[in-house]
Amino acid sequence: PKTIDNDLEENDHTPGFISAAEFVAGAFLSVDLDFRALPGIYVGIVMGRHAGFLTAAAAAWQLDPDSGPHLVYVPERAFSAKRFIDEVREKLDRHKRCIVAVSEGVSTADGKALVESLVPPDKLERDQHGNVKLSGSDLPAALERALAEGLPGKRARVDALGYMPRGYVGAISAVDAKEAFDAGAFAVAVAGEGGGSVALQYDGSKTVLKKVPLKAVAGKTRHMPDGFMQPDANQLSEAGMAYLKRLVPEKYKVGKPFV
Repeated sequence: PKTIDNDLEENDHTPGFISAAEFVAGAFLSVDLDFRALPGIYVGIVMGRHAGFLTAAAAAWQLDPDSGPHLVYVPERAFSAKRFIDEVREKLDRHKRCIVAVSEGVSTADGKALVESLVPPDKLERDQHGNVKLSGSDLPAALERALAEGLPGKRARVDALGYMPRGYVGAISAVDAKEAFDAGAFAVAVAGEGGGSVALQYDGSKTVLKKVPLKAVAGKTRHMPDGFMQPDANQLSEAGMAYLKRLVPEKYKVGKPFV
């Protein structure tokens, strides 16, 4: 049941997600500290076509309310370019910097991928099947243009984290590795019972392994609960932060910034 997108039904979380989430959390913690010294706008684009769990993980290691990411945009919520510029401007005025996490799969109110709304059709990158490439260079370039036009004169940088969270050896979580091994061992143990899928579920105190019907998982996508986001802001709610902190607890002791 591996997927860093954490988008499988019947699962509390999936093997691979915790390690990838640690990479994302560490990346955004680091860039927020960096931008305290060099104020400006930073946008990091994170993998996640239909589910925003991995992008939300950018907030897992926030130091305090002043820390980034100050804005989090996930596929589960419609994206408005105008609101994006307005929100970045407001955060920039308040914090003197604005750190933003954006899912590669964010879409506009009409259901179109954001990149399709910002890039002319003949300029879009497509894969061998003709599908729009969400992980290409189009979205970063388009967001950079939007920031340059909407907030002229402001220092802005847009990066795509790309495949790095998916396989970075420096961010392999011991918990993640053990759960992946245990899931494989459990699958072998119950293989004789017939078809199914292994699921990692949470019983209120620990992760437990269960066999679930394959039809409950196959062809379905688990979305991040709407309650994980604040109702009127593109920021994580208490419930969203609690979920992330359970899976991705603080790993590094960082001194309180003085800038």
